[in-house]
Amino acid sequence: MDRAEAAGGMSAMKRMVEGEDPQTFLDVFEATATSCRWPEEEWGAKLLPLLVGEAQRAAVSLPASARMQYANLRCAILDRVGRSPEDHRRKFRAMMLGPGDRPFVLAFQPRDAATRWLQPNGLDPKMLEAIVLERFVEAIPARTSAWVRYHSPPDVKAAVKLAEEHLAVQRETTTKTAKGPTPAPRRRLAPLWGGGGGGRVSAVATKPA
Repeated sequence: MDRAEAAGGMSAMKRMVEGEDPQTFLDVFEATATSCRWPEEEWGAKLLPLLVGEAQRAAVSLPASARMQYANLRCAILDRVGRSPEDHRRKFRAMMLGPGDRPFVLAFQPRDAATRWLQPNGLDPKMLEAIVLERFVEAIPARTSAWVRYHSPPDVKAAVKLAEEHLAVQRETTTKTAKGPTPAPRRRLAPLWGGGGGGRVSAVATKPA
């Protein structure tokens, strides 16, 4: 990589702003560093001048020898001002489908949290998919969860489709039940006068007009 390419990458990276999400900032930094093909041993030195506030203080708190290692910087910053892997693990475990939520929206949340929690350890993509699938099935209502498990979906996309279909049927059934049964037509009674003077009144049912 030539100097012009490296300089172009650094100029594209703006300094961190107070209150900016450190996780997002570090993700953008890593994407830029990768696309510009910076040597990983230089990432720490390139990141340091971009930090401000608590993120900068977290970096300075490290021993000088550890400060130049990007992995140490990232861990210290997220420990102090951002979400650590443990935070993402708790978020991943706590996710549930709320009333009115859609399964396809929920499916994105555990994937993002699991990626941030586990991906730094180099988890195999197939294993990540299996973990997200299991968490998604646990996060949906019990009856829908049982329905999805019964069909053994191969991935999250298939599980979302099954959950959407089952919940749609559940909503339709609930709506019909709430309306109650359709009332029977009212019957009209027609008088039938008996013979004789005082004649007693009796009645028979007639078909509705």
